[in-house]
Amino acid sequence: EKLNLIISQSPFPVAVADINNGNIIYWSDSAKKLTGHSPATVSDWYNLAYPDKEYQKQARCFPCL
Repeated sequence: EKLNLIISQSPFPVAVADINNGNIIYWSDSAKKLTGHSPATVSDWYNLAYPDKEYQKQARCFPCL
């Protein structure tokens, strides 16, 4: 509960994804404010953040997602 309060009030964007299926299970309010989006999956996020597919390949932290 305390950690949830800290994360939810952080000015820094926070995202948590399930690496098994690529679903985003937490996207903080500050992430929503910064990006203007609330993607459902990591792939959705990469498509929004890096529309150029070649650059997207270079930017991926977890190529399996």
